[in-house]
Amino acid sequence: MTIPRGGPARFGWATIAFHWLAVLLVATMYVTVEWREFVPKGEPLRDQLIALHKSLGMIILALVA
Repeated sequence: MTIPRGGPARFGWATIAFHWLAVLLVATMYVTVEWREFVPKGEPLRDQLIALHKSLGMIILALVA
């Protein structure tokens, strides 16, 4: 039995980049939905935060599908 040169198999740079992009998007989704709770009802920012939250969710869906 031989050990492959270069050590254990690793994921490629594209896979790692997509992983961290997904982590960043999920964290941003969480922050937007939490910040929404601190914005008074009726403020345009509140609607913008939920729209951003939904848009990020669709991007994540497209990335993993």
